[in-house]
Amino acid sequence: MIRAYARYLRQIGTAFSHAYMMDTLADNPQAARLLIDLFLRRFDPRLGRNRDEDCARLVTGIEETLNAV
Repeated sequence: MIRAYARYLRQIGTAFSHAYMMDTLADNPQAARLLIDLFLRRFDPRLGRNRDEDCARLVTGIEETLNAV
């Protein structure tokens, strides 16, 4: 999923190379884990309860993690 997003970003013209994005995520596994958790929380139909609250919490965690990088 993360590789697909990275490839999409390359297609729309991001300045970062695919390798750079993968290395950055590999160096920051907590941020990668939070991104995956957010994706699953948003799109898994089995997880319907408290979806908005959980997503907001995950977005906050992602922002905090990225600010610390």
